[in-house]
Amino acid sequence: EQTNLWNDQLVKESRLYTANSEQLLYIVVILSALFSILLALSAARSVIRPIKNAQAAAKEIAKGNLLVDLPHAGPDAVGNLVASMAEMKNSLHEMSAALRQSVTKLGEGSVYLSEGTQNAAENADQSARAAESIAANVEQLLLGKIRWTE
Repeated sequence: EQTNLWNDQLVKESRLYTANSEQLLYIVVILSALFSILLALSAARSVIRPIKNAQAAAKEIAKGNLLVDLPHAGPDAVGNLVASMAEMKNSLHEMSAALRQSVTKLGEGSVYLSEGTQNAAENADQSARAAESIAANVEQLLLGKIRWTE
């Protein structure tokens, strides 16, 4: 009989231990799931934030704002993408500055060309008036000679 009591006690303890183990297992599974969700959200945020910043910067660059800052996004693929965008932005800024300088030089050259054309036109006008005056004088001389000889 004592063996039965002892066996019954052992069965009760085993059942209690099993129930406690199941509860502990459920708690561990729930905590692991919550931790996994928090970790996934954190990882997603660390990827999404730099992508959103890069997207906003790309929109500014598309509008012509080449002075927009592209913050460092880290050593991962997103960081490499942002670094490449920063290089692209800097190259565009340099090309834009060179283009502006060329346009300025072209404008200055256009002014000089315009002034030269205007001077040439004035000189041509003066030459035409001088030629007309000479032609008139020659005509008068010729008419005077013809009349004088008659």
